Amino acid sequence: MVLRLTLVAFACGTLAVQFMGALLPWPAVAAAAVVGTWCAQVAMRRGGRRAAACGIAAALLAGAVLATARAHVRLEDALPRALEGVPLTVTGTVDGMPTRVADGARFVLRVESVVPPSRIPGRLALGWYPPQPSPVATGAETAALTMPRAGERWRLAVTLKRPHGVLNFGGFDIEAWLFERGLRATGAVRPGASNVRLAGWAGDPRDLVDVVREHVRDRLVAALGERRYAGVVVALAIGDQAAIPEAQWRVFNATGVAHLISISGLHITVFATLVGGFAWRIVRRMPALTRRVPARRVAAAVGLAA
Repeated sequence: MVLRLTLVAFACGTLAVQFMGALLPWPAVAAAAVVGTWCAQVAMRRGGRRAAACGIAAALLAGAVLATARAHVRLEDALPRALEGVPLTVTGTVDGMPTRVADGARFVLRVESVVPPSRIPGRLALGWYPPQPSPVATGAETAALTMPRAGERWRLAVTLKRPHGVLNFGGFDIEAWLFERGLRATGAVRPGASNVRLAGWAGDPRDLVDVVREHVRDRLVAALGERRYAGVVVALAIGDQAAIPEAQWRVFNATGVAHLISISGLHITVFATLVGGFAWRIVRRMPALTRRVPARRVAAAVGLAA
């Protein structure tokens, strides 16, 4: 019973922060942490109702302290207003798959350094719309510009601004969407020769999955061409929904199947894996068949058929 009350108290402490008009300053957070630590020590050293009350109080304060500290960290990772519109040169890694558009690309940059030295958010939502192919230096030579790809390291000339969007009732909240993804600044890449790709892959293991996904996406797009549901196939295969036209989204929303585009790819994979695994466990016990066809090939065929 005490454990349940402690967990509920921790959740209540976290929830209480959501109703505050302003976050407590860091000194108050530190003081609450000290009091909570003292309550926890009392709860561990003594027994009875007093210890239970101290344990619940410690859990309540722990929830409030952790939530407040986390909120401070998230809110402090913001672009200072003085840097809005100021030309900057940032170096970083392309985080995730860029979204290709007719006149350029939109992508997320994981910042490593900035010139002149400034305090900017660690992740930026950038758009690159060059009026024409910009030159990019490669040693002593100059080559035609290619848009950023997942995992690449770039040095880019940018101008940034704090996220801002117009929200109508029932409409899409772009500010909340960016905040949820830790994107505390948006901006545009300024055209020029200063935009240089420094490495084809920055070497960060976190980017390996997106590098493979982008390769698969490019192969699918090249194979499907201008077919009507090419974007849907890509979305089901690798979860990239950016290529689905708005007209198709309206049909999916009107017919109540939009959620299938978001999750069916995962479900298809899980279902095929389970069925294929079940077939493998059966076939591997049939020597007459496995002498001719490996059990894994049979399992792969059954999974594909399923």
